[in-house]
Amino acid sequence: MIRAAVPDDAEEIARVHVTAWSETYRGLLADDVIDSYTVARRRERWERILTQEAPGAATFVAEADGQIIGFASTLPQRNPDMRPVAEGEIAALYLLSSYHRQGFGTALWHACLTELRRMGWGRATFEVHRGNAAAIAFYDAQGAEFHMPADADHLIYTVAL
Repeated sequence: MIRAAVPDDAEEIARVHVTAWSETYRGLLADDVIDSYTVARRRERWERILTQEAPGAATFVAEADGQIIGFASTLPQRNPDMRPVAEGEIAALYLLSSYHRQGFGTALWHACLTELRRMGWGRATFEVHRGNAAAIAFYDAQGAEFHMPADADHLIYTVAL
């Protein structure tokens, strides 16, 4: 089930964020960087995001068996250089690895696209780590297009809405 996140979800989103981040980036990033992501720090961040969500921003959660197992966030384009390319941005899409390939990621993706369309936008961008082959394959399968490198480690993709 996919639904809009509410402030009471901050703790569970933080737990998923830290776990999925570790599952995704261990081996791609230094262990000390991975280990610096803590539930307490992420919870504070998610409490702020969910209580002070900016206009045009939205966060969705995926649930299974009454637990949050993934989340995704959209917002207006933050990068001024990308605004001529796309008005919206998918800021995050994380799913616990034990729920991969079960349709939850695709459902979160479609929730994001629906929200961005609702805002009246025609394209969105998102970044993916160059070494995250599973995410790149997922986004390619969803019809996203490589746009340009963001930096040495990240790629910018675009998607038509």
